[in-house]
Amino acid sequence: DQIIINPNYDEPTYFQNGMAVVSRNKKCGVIDKNGNAILPLRYDNVVRLTNSFLLTKNNLKGMADAKAQVIIETRYDFLEEVKSNLLLVYKDGKCGTITTHGVNIIPMMYDELIFDSAKAIFFAEKKSAWKEIN
Repeated sequence: DQIIINPNYDEPTYFQNGMAVVSRNKKCGVIDKNGNAILPLRYDNVVRLTNSFLLTKNNLKGMADAKAQVIIETRYDFLEEVKSNLLLVYKDGKCGTITTHGVNIIPMMYDELIFDSAKAIFFAEKKSAWKEIN
């Protein structure tokens, strides 16, 4: 019969692993079962993934780990986990891969990267600049 978390959120989600994604005034974050902010309400969107959270702020993507601790700041135009601890990222029209710790694996110099999960390999495309030939 006691209120543990004040009902001051616009759209709370269910609790999973002791955490829930919440929003207020069009900003999202993550709270624990006591209502304490684990991830502050500063993101435009927070999506719970299998073992992490996808963060969006000002149309840029980042990632938080399973404990809602930011591991990749929101600085990428696109971010997708392609296999365990490996992320495909796009920024300013170029793409590459990084680990969930932010270490560059494939440099961000390609126009397109496609991951073949069956063979666990990447196909990369890098377009050449047009040149005038006389």
